[in-house]
Amino acid sequence: MALSKSIQKAQIPLPCELCETETKIQWKCIDCNLLLCDKCKNKVHSKIKKAKDHKIITIKEVGLQGDGSGQILNFSDISCKDHSGQVCCLFCKTCDHLVCPTGVTKTHKTHELVEIEKAFRMRMEVLKNRKEKLEKQHEDWIKNKEILNALKETNKLSIDQTQKDILKQKEVWKQAGDQYATELGSEFNKQWRLKEEAIETERSKVKHFEQHLTNKLQLIDNMNLSKDVKKFFEDTKSLDDVKKMPNINLNHSQLTRFVPLKILQSYFGSIQDENHKDKIIRIEAIKGTLLN
Repeated sequence: MALSKSIQKAQIPLPCELCETETKIQWKCIDCNLLLCDKCKNKVHSKIKKAKDHKIITIKEVGLQGDGSGQILNFSDISCKDHSGQVCCLFCKTCDHLVCPTGVTKTHKTHELVEIEKAFRMRMEVLKNRKEKLEKQHEDWIKNKEILNALKETNKLSIDQTQKDILKQKEVWKQAGDQYATELGSEFNKQWRLKEEAIETERSKVKHFEQHLTNKLQLIDNMNLSKDVKKFFEDTKSLDDVKKMPNINLNHSQLTRFVPLKILQSYFGSIQDENHKDKIIRIEAIKGTLLN
């Protein structure tokens, strides 16, 4: 009996339930439980007694998805990929599969079956939750990128200042310290390159994962606009391969500066790392926020 009702429902078009001709449905009266076209809503339904007290909502609020033109998705013309010439009438939750009457009889008779439209709405809710989760991950990932960009800029400023300090001390010790200054500058540049490479490596991770999230979000947006229900159910499976967020090393906050020492012929100076908490983003605090 349930199968028979589902098949009948799948074959009935969805015109306006007042004029029964216009198929561009735009409204639903909750009190009357009627689907309405725009013309009937304004000129026919409004004449019903106490119609002004009725709750009328847009078709989108009902949960029926469309392309924005007022047309409702057609759940009655989905060809079965397993049985040629058959039209799908139910969705098998047990197999996660659209099924036709033949499939129900042969394979899915004892399985958990629901109306296609109900399964579609359930899947849309899952899709909505997944999109919210991805958007939150995307937002957090943008924060990581901003941290690395700020760190790169701060590191560059520190490099510029350190170079100036080295040159100043070199001038003071020009006669006795030329050779040592050259060696010290070389060591500093080596450390700088290593730090730059480390930061660029982390920025590359952020960029690739950001693109991955963007692609998934774009897929979801395309699915929301699609009228192809069959493709919709197939595409939702591709969202199961969302990559796990890779670990990002944000521990490059130590800034390098030159520390001049007492004027001794044997001691020109050295390169030291120092945390400038008053000059850079408080990375640990932001990291804690992202992990919560």
